[in-house]
Amino acid sequence: MTFQIKTWVSLFGVFTFSIA
Repeated sequence: MTFQIKTWVSLFGVFTFSIA
């Protein structure tokens, strides 16, 4: 489960950075 959360956070971070 930890791996899934880390992947989600990474994806969200990249998405946010891309938009910003």
